[in-house]
Amino acid sequence: MSGSIRLNSEALLAILNLSKDATAIYTGADIVVQMANDAMINSWGKDRSIIGKPLLEAVPELAGQPFVGLLQDVWRTGKTYEARDTAAELKIDGKLQTFYFNFIYRALLNEHSETYAILHTATDVTESVQNRHALEEVRQAEVARTRALRESELNLRLVIQQAPVAIAIFRGPQYITDIANQHALTLWGRSEEEVLHLPILEAMPELKTQGISELLDAVYHRGEKFYFTERPVNLRRDDNLETHYLNFSYEPLYDADGLINGFITIGTDVTEQVNARLALARTEEMLRFSVDAAGAATWHMDIATRNFVFSEGMKSLYGFRPEEYAGYDELLARVPAAYQKILKAQIEKTITNGTPYLNEHPVKMPDGRERWVRAIGKRYPAEANWTAHFSGLVIDITDEKLEDMRKNGFIGMASHELKTPLTSLSAIIQVAGLKLKDSDDTFLKGAMERANNQVKRMTAMINGFLNISRLESGKLIIDKETFDLEALIRDIADEISLTATHHEIELDLCGYLGIKADRDKIGSVISNLLSNAVKYSPPGTTINVKCGIEDKYVQVSVRDEGMGIDAIDIKRLFDRYYRVESSRTKHISGFGIGLYLCSEIIKQHGGKIWAESILGQGSTFYFKLPLMG
Repeated sequence: MSGSIRLNSEALLAILNLSKDATAIYTGADIVVQMANDAMINSWGKDRSIIGKPLLEAVPELAGQPFVGLLQDVWRTGKTYEARDTAAELKIDGKLQTFYFNFIYRALLNEHSETYAILHTATDVTESVQNRHALEEVRQAEVARTRALRESELNLRLVIQQAPVAIAIFRGPQYITDIANQHALTLWGRSEEEVLHLPILEAMPELKTQGISELLDAVYHRGEKFYFTERPVNLRRDDNLETHYLNFSYEPLYDADGLINGFITIGTDVTEQVNARLALARTEEMLRFSVDAAGAATWHMDIATRNFVFSEGMKSLYGFRPEEYAGYDELLARVPAAYQKILKAQIEKTITNGTPYLNEHPVKMPDGRERWVRAIGKRYPAEANWTAHFSGLVIDITDEKLEDMRKNGFIGMASHELKTPLTSLSAIIQVAGLKLKDSDDTFLKGAMERANNQVKRMTAMINGFLNISRLESGKLIIDKETFDLEALIRDIADEISLTATHHEIELDLCGYLGIKADRDKIGSVISNLLSNAVKYSPPGTTINVKCGIEDKYVQVSVRDEGMGIDAIDIKRLFDRYYRVESSRTKHISGFGIGLYLCSEIIKQHGGKIWAESILGQGSTFYFKLPLMG
């Protein structure tokens, strides 16, 4: 049977309106609305003008939704379609809204199993579905919150475990150890098994008698916070108690209701730093005691502000009474003018370059007496608790200086007195040598030659002692003049070559080089370095002399292929009376004054002298002088 039937009788509509479910009847492949009860009309938000129209025309918002397609499948196949909790977008009061329905599309078949109508029944379950969705959202939110809390706790534990300080968390009124990282376990001297999930005061009973129990009660029961710096705490180590100094804090932890449910502690072990500071304090105390016992005085100068402070001992050394005012300028005024310039220059050099400070100078006392002091100091860089500063100590060396002056006076006097007979002896030997020139007595000729060499050596030593005496009495005069340094080096090298017949002196010079200096004094330095090179190197070796310009200085070097010098001896080579003592040097004469004099002469010219050497491979001695003189 094909075509449509009239199904819009008032009786059928009345029956359909008795159903609480929305009901409609459609016909044809276009799904024409043949009948719809009030419940269905209201669910669509329409009126009865839609009866007789295709469903898409009657309810146009269904376009793009699956319902019309499903109805067409049912019309074509004759198979019923049922769905639950299905969303539908419907325009109610001009506003598109989402509703949920349970519905059935039931095909009505004739005797030939052909679809002649579709019965559509629907139940609005929007409220139920929305409630279920809301419950699901709540459940999902709870799941997400639980997951977030779990992840947050895991992250917290991870952060605590990786923290570079000791951290632990305790829960409940018994202070159960909930979390303790490895730093905390190491600090406590315990393993995880000994403390985790146990009351901390039971796991570490040594804390009970140290006031820790009262602190924990104050944190947990009253919400107090505590912060400690370098607090001593006795901790168990191998059945013994050791004192550790700790920086640590206690802070309460709160639950969601704002109630305290535990507390956290964060700490670091600063025992090493505290012990080091205490040791330093003890060392400083011992140093102060030693300084006081030695009769020394101290000073301290802030490099940035030049603020100068000093001990009462230093004030006394410079002749001030305890009640008298004395500052840096007042102390300096007690130093003779000739020494003030040197003293200031050395201080500035130490502050600027970090050169160790060493100075000896006289002090004019109020009663006219002269006191000698030795000052040693050093520049110290800025540190955590100190600004950059220059400090040191001063000691009284008057007796030592007077003794040196007496010795130098005696040496000078003795050397001076010895020169007269030695000069006569030298003249006698030279005359005797001339008379024996044509003699056949080879023994006497050789003896006179050896005697003449010994006299020369004695003269050189006496001249050295005299120069030391003059140097330390301030009478060694530096008489500067302009001369050709290369010509001086050649003259001295030629002179020494006359006697050093078993060595080759090789010159690597720089041409004419005019400098302003004391020609005789610089000549004695070059002569001394060349003579030493000959003396301390084996026959048949080469001695190289080189000069050149280095920045604003002229530099001279003397290199030999001799026995070399040990690193320990290098540091003291230029000290007065110092000689390298070894089996290789015991047959080489000398008093250790030559290099000392060389050093002082170069220093008084504003230059520098030094040596480099490898034992068994020779030595190189250097000195440099300012080009401007």
